[in-house]
Amino acid sequence: KIKGVKIGPFGGGDFDWTSGAEKNFVANFPIVLKEIANKVLESDRTIILALDETETMCKVPQMASFVRSLLEYLNHEKILNVMFVFTVTPDGYDLLIRQHPSFGRPWRVVNLETLKEEETSSLFKQTVKKGTPVKAVEQEILHRIVTLCNGYPGVVQEIGYWAFEIATNNQIEFDDLKLALKGTKNQKGAIETIEDQHFPFLKEFNEEMRS
Repeated sequence: KIKGVKIGPFGGGDFDWTSGAEKNFVANFPIVLKEIANKVLESDRTIILALDETETMCKVPQMASFVRSLLEYLNHEKILNVMFVFTVTPDGYDLLIRQHPSFGRPWRVVNLETLKEEETSSLFKQTVKKGTPVKAVEQEILHRIVTLCNGYPGVVQEIGYWAFEIATNNQIEFDDLKLALKGTKNQKGAIETIEDQHFPFLKEFNEEMRS
């Protein structure tokens, strides 16, 4: 049986502490993780700790050293029932290796393929169905979206989110897709959001060129 557990530095999780400062999260996280692991160990279970969407985290100075120190601490304390799953782009992984040359040593790298067309289509339809009200999308529009996303789940989610937010009725149409990509006066849109998350240097370059 798999049970999801939230761990939050400022409250709201199943295991959390409200010290009020980010530095306390870094300092206390190994201790809190040890406490959780010890409780889980009593029931002969394993913790799977998933670190997802780590593009921003990879840019934090000394992040690689923090992760390595965390692993060494757990090993020293004989906490062996914790498994880490770390999702990272190739560029993010390179950043971590540059921070700490031996960062990659404890990890087993699994290269994930991009989504197939039918998987992309299914993910998009699931994304827009989760909102209220439920919205449909024409097959021709869906085909265009699948082509634009090129198999990357994050792009599927962003286009799906903005198309849902911008569509004024229960059907996502071509004009909605255009605005979902480019944004409106009050909404950023998928292109700018993806630019902010993954290509901030490109955004700065574009703004400089426009000026």
